[in-house]
Amino acid sequence: MFKIITAVLIFSFQVHGQFRFENLEKRDVQKILQDIGTLTQHTSVSGAKPISEEEHTFEFGIGGTYAQTPSINQFVADSGGDDSYNYLPTAAMLARFHAGGILGVELAMLPEIDVGEYNVRNFSGAVELLLFRYNDNYFSLNGFTGNSEVKYEQLVDSSPVDVEIKDQVSGYVFNYSRVYNEFELYLGYGVSTLDGEMSTTGSKTIFDIGVSGTSSVPVSQSSEHFKLGVNYKLGSYKLGGEYSKVFGNERFSVKATILNIF
Repeated sequence: MFKIITAVLIFSFQVHGQFRFENLEKRDVQKILQDIGTLTQHTSVSGAKPISEEEHTFEFGIGGTYAQTPSINQFVADSGGDDSYNYLPTAAMLARFHAGGILGVELAMLPEIDVGEYNVRNFSGAVELLLFRYNDNYFSLNGFTGNSEVKYEQLVDSSPVDVEIKDQVSGYVFNYSRVYNEFELYLGYGVSTLDGEMSTTGSKTIFDIGVSGTSSVPVSQSSEHFKLGVNYKLGSYKLGGEYSKVFGNERFSVKATILNIF
């Protein structure tokens, strides 16, 4: 499973090539980190319905996200790179556990790996509480947090510069689900908060702040978060698709998982 994720990411980043940024101001860094936050914010592609309403249940599989990243695309193109970054992919291993149909825990993880010229990692988690159920209607509260990191090297005036991008996205979302036989339709609304930093090490810098050597630009930002999606259960398997919007950007997520009741 991990090999599949790695192969997909390597192929995707080879298609896109390498990031290249120059003369970034703080507002530019904020936009770039918003794009990264859109791409990496936690999702298990799930609604409010527990995996099982009585038994302890475990769900495990893989998920992927394809997110809109217009600012990265713009700044890479402005710095002399190509303009193929309007959407970027990511993938992760997913795990969910529900205890007695009330309390749930979620994890999404991409261990630290080298993908082409990049070193990337992402880890996020969530706790979900079922607040209300009436017939086939479910309402829950989900609190999440996660952090990601991207490292790579680029040239600035023929000098190598190490670039590191870190972000942490935390927040909450209220979920509503309606179940129709094996289908679960859901939507959610909440708030996401981004805290991140973009830093460089080297004799040059990518920032337009007149600083050489080690330099960094921190960013903090909050945004409304909206999502809608569908899950389909086929025996002990589950497929899901989700559309969401956060930090002003759209993203599309999918998952394929296996269910285990114990």
